Amino acid sequence: MKQIILTLLLLTLPYTLHAQQSYEFSSLELEMDRIANKYGSNSSEVLKQMEKLLANSPNATPEEKGLFLAYDCSLRAKLTSTLAEERLKDLKNLSINYQDNASIRTATALCEAEIARLHDNDEEYETTIIKAFIFMQDAKLATLRYWIGLNVQYLFGKYQDYQSQEIGLLIGLKVAEDNQDQTRLAAANQLLAETYIATEQYELALKHNKETQKATNNIDDKWYQSEIYTNKAVALTKLGKLDQAIEFYRKSLALTKKLKVYREVQFINLDIAYVLMLKGNNSEAKTLIDDVQKYAKQYDDEFLIYQSLLFTSFQQLTNTSSSSKIQAQINFELSMSYFEKNNYQQSIIDSWLQKAEILKITGNYQESNHAFTQYFSLSKDVFINNNIKAKALIANAYQRIRLDDKAIAEYKLTRATTQKFELAQNRRYFVIGVALLAVILFFILLHFSWRLWKKQQFKKQEINRQRYYDPLTQAYNRRYFDEIICKKLLEDCLSNKTSYLLLIDIDHFKLFNDTYGHTAGDTVLKELVNSLKGDSRLLDSVVRMGGEEFIIILAPDENLRIDAVVERILKLVSNAQIIIEDTPKSITISIGYIPVEKANNNEDIKALVNLADKGLYIAKDSGRNRAIGIKDLQCPANYIDKVLIAQENELLTLTEVVCPT
Repeated sequence: MKQIILTLLLLTLPYTLHAQQSYEFSSLELEMDRIANKYGSNSSEVLKQMEKLLANSPNATPEEKGLFLAYDCSLRAKLTSTLAEERLKDLKNLSINYQDNASIRTATALCEAEIARLHDNDEEYETTIIKAFIFMQDAKLATLRYWIGLNVQYLFGKYQDYQSQEIGLLIGLKVAEDNQDQTRLAAANQLLAETYIATEQYELALKHNKETQKATNNIDDKWYQSEIYTNKAVALTKLGKLDQAIEFYRKSLALTKKLKVYREVQFINLDIAYVLMLKGNNSEAKTLIDDVQKYAKQYDDEFLIYQSLLFTSFQQLTNTSSSSKIQAQINFELSMSYFEKNNYQQSIIDSWLQKAEILKITGNYQESNHAFTQYFSLSKDVFINNNIKAKALIANAYQRIRLDDKAIAEYKLTRATTQKFELAQNRRYFVIGVALLAVILFFILLHFSWRLWKKQQFKKQEINRQRYYDPLTQAYNRRYFDEIICKKLLEDCLSNKTSYLLLIDIDHFKLFNDTYGHTAGDTVLKELVNSLKGDSRLLDSVVRMGGEEFIIILAPDENLRIDAVVERILKLVSNAQIIIEDTPKSITISIGYIPVEKANNNEDIKALVNLADKGLYIAKDSGRNRAIGIKDLQCPANYIDKVLIAQENELLTLTEVVCPT
């Protein structure tokens, strides 16, 4: 208990001491912010401009130099750890000279966290970002206080340490208020509203929601607007103001539809259905749930299927017939089984709470109390477990700080001792001896470092090869598509460059397997990849997504004629001879393809793949050995289904499916 109290005091005391201070951006901070906003999509240019800025700022304070190094480290970490570690070394040297400067120690810990994230070392990242949070509370540099204050909120939220999360966000909010930065005010207030919803402080949540809306009204970028409406609706629902809640849910729904984020539309519809059930309007709720189910099944969205099934069980609970209650229990158990299987812990907890509230309004208090008991029990277990993890992380962070301080002290002592020794020796012979020794050590270290580097590079290449390659065909695998290709596609979209995504499936592959056996099927898969890689344009872009399904990405090219490329691929595969049991065989493929030009996130890429799959389905349904193109990202699926297939040419049919304007 004493340790917990001490930890809380250590976290809250710095914030209390600095709460009344003003933290305004310096002119150098403002210029760095301007550069980041102007060249944000071009990391190399940002680095170049930042270095130029620092070179032209001879009066920059040590804190501002630390901020520059931390920003530089963050940008370099997106490229390679070696570059980032150079900046970390500079920051550690700065920390030695300014050990008591909280801003510099914050910047150093932040750089450590960025490098840990680059290496996917979650434990190291969490420990070092908390180190940054601890130092930040004594830091005087506004940018670092805002930067860390908002970025730790996800980590503390993950472990349900809402007190630390609130402290960080209030620090960030104070910076935004001191500078009257409307964009930062919107972000900080929005995250605080979400924190207060999580801690059931709904009036506070509404207060900060109102401040978020006020700030958003003063800026051109309205990217928070839908979330503002949704958060307000959640808080109003919890306060029993159901009519107002529905009003703001529908505002969020209208805006989300306008933005064409169709999957999110379904979740908002479920939220509205739930509030309607609380109001007793079960028929309208059922209509919304049924619409969501149709969408989920149409797009094979497994999570949404079971989420809508859960809400169906709630709607069935409102029916007094015994058969409806039995079916409600069956649907509830099916949904919970899916959540448990996929470790959706928060969905399980939320489900019990929602069930309890629905049962309560139906007058079934016994079952409602049972559901509430389950909810509180699960919530308590998760909270205790997360609380232990959060305390351990904070303790580890303080331990790391003590070790850092010890290392700095030892370094200073060693440096002082060396200086004293140097003064006591004959300068001439000492310098010569040290120089010779340094040369020898340099060449030894250079040789050793070169060999170590070569060994690490080889090991890294082998690890990456195993991680990103399909062992059977040596094509790239789904992990490579999700982690590397999707990122590149999104970067191209930001630069207004158009790539093409081709979804390929081998025609009658199951029949081939059943006829000649799986070994022959493996041969077909390998030979297909060899054929595709034989085309120089496709050499680095063939991905096996699973089974006989492949994806090819055609890089942006103004001179690209997609119809010619797709036709060449079809002919290349159909003309290739595959030797099975000493007999040449041939295969054909079907293709669905789509331009990648409007994607903003991974969900958009997933939607593109789904649309390409529609084209593939049409190609299969139209006789196989052909390609169908899908032109627009937001093309409604029900329209694609009604597209008439063009008349077949001799071997190939290339049809472009264009959405109506």
